[in-house]
Amino acid sequence: MNASEWLASRRPAPPAKLAQRLESALSEFLSSPEVTPSDALAVAAAGILRRLMSEVSKPSSRREEAIDLLAADALVTYAIEAAADECDSFAERTEAVIARLAVLAD
Repeated sequence: MNASEWLASRRPAPPAKLAQRLESALSEFLSSPEVTPSDALAVAAAGILRRLMSEVSKPSSRREEAIDLLAADALVTYAIEAAADECDSFAERTEAVIARLAVLAD
């Protein structure tokens, strides 16, 4: 199951605008079966956050920033949920999510 399929299985489903932003962030992982949903979701979240952090000094729409922050938050939450789906590697996958996000603080 890829990240998009995993995301589509979530109930309740996210609101339409947020779901669209999540799919957009995941687009590069949709056809990669070798990337776990947890990894794809974490990488997508990190990508959004990295872009937002690099654009901090640039003027932008607050609404656009809000949906991006909501999407990043949802993606991190979903990455942990996806990691929990594989009990044997939960700790390892959760640590990978945290590590992926921690590098953004440097």
